[in-house]
Amino acid sequence: MNTGELTEGDAAHITAVNQSPAVMSRAGASQKQLGTIVDISMSALSRALHGRD
Repeated sequence: MNTGELTEGDAAHITAVNQSPAVMSRAGASQKQLGTIVDISMSALSRALHGRD
């Protein structure tokens, strides 16, 4: 992914997704739940970026 393709909102979302597993893990989330959070977020970002073509 080229960082030139990211909006400020995209970057904020990626940062939140990047930090979320650590926070959720400390709150007791399972590995499966953490994986689901990341998968859904990355899928949404992928669809958003492809929609800009």
